[in-house]
Amino acid sequence: MQEQTIKTYWNLDPDSGVSIAQPTGEETEGWTVLYLLPETLESVQRYWKKYIYTNGVMKRTVNWLPDLSIDHLIHQNEVAQETIQQLKQTVAILGGSQAQTTVDVNGVKQDVTEVKTATSALGGQIAQMMVAQTPTTDAE
Repeated sequence: MQEQTIKTYWNLDPDSGVSIAQPTGEETEGWTVLYLLPETLESVQRYWKKYIYTNGVMKRTVNWLPDLSIDHLIHQNEVAQETIQQLKQTVAILGGSQAQTTVDVNGVKQDVTEVKTATSALGGQIAQMMVAQTPTTDAE
C-alpha cells in the first residue's frame, strides 16, 4: 500500500534552510517543492517557522510538537475521562457536605431564634422585678 503525499512549496533561505514564508499548496516559482504526508500537513502549515530543511529533509528545529499518534491521543483521552470521573465524585461529595452544612446552618438559626425569644422573655421579667423592687416615695 502506497501512502499519498501532498505537494507543498516552501520559500527557504538557501544558506540556512529556514523557511522565509509560510508554505503553500500553490505552485510558486523559485520555491522548493516538498512532499508531506496528509497527517502532518496541518501541523507543518501551522508551525512552519519551527522547521528547517537540511540534506533534502524537512526537520523540526526542536522537539516541541505534541505527540499526535493514535495511542498517545487515546491515552490522553483516558486520562481526561478519569479526571472527569474523579471531579464528578468530588462534586457529589461536596454536594452532600453542602446539604449537611445547610441543615446545620438552619439548626443554628433556629437556636439563635430561641435564644432571642428567651432573652426577650428574661428581659421582660427583669424589668418587672426592677419595678417591683424600686422603693416608692410618698409625697406628703
